[in-house]
Amino acid sequence: MSDRTAVNLLTQIEAAVTAGLDLQCQLLEARSEAPIDSLAVEMEPDGQGKPRVANLMFLPVGDDEVQEVQLLQLHCTLPAVVAAERRADLEHFVTRNNSIVPIGAFSITVDGVLVFKYVYPLGKARPFEASEFLELFLLWMFTLDSLSPVFEDVASGARDAAAALAELG
Repeated sequence: MSDRTAVNLLTQIEAAVTAGLDLQCQLLEARSEAPIDSLAVEMEPDGQGKPRVANLMFLPVGDDEVQEVQLLQLHCTLPAVVAAERRADLEHFVTRNNSIVPIGAFSITVDGVLVFKYVYPLGKARPFEASEFLELFLLWMFTLDSLSPVFEDVASGARDAAAALAELG
């Protein structure tokens, strides 16, 4: 995907999110410290009032590798601090619960940061459909809002992983 195509699609997404969801966005064009164009979307604060930002970017996949779709990643870093002694329990918890998460997946980076992400395939031959994207983005945010408090509690040790597993079913 060309840089201009990515910026054009991100601009369309920005317009849809701003008009349809009344969320503030900022288009960040590629630069040396972040070589991929992205869109930062200021989401509603979490249940504890902490600010959250969704970062949207097209994954750099060559046209010879993926010919019919372009891959848009929705990514949010959670404000959880993963204590080293909690990491193994949290990894088990994340693995078990990702099978019931309706859309997206939680993961832990090598640096111990808890993230929630989803890769949305957009057809290259189809025009961007704002209503389709907004419905998916709302579902992704709803999933994040519903489950991130539990994941953050397990990460911090405020909630036992086994009890949280039983609670989520």
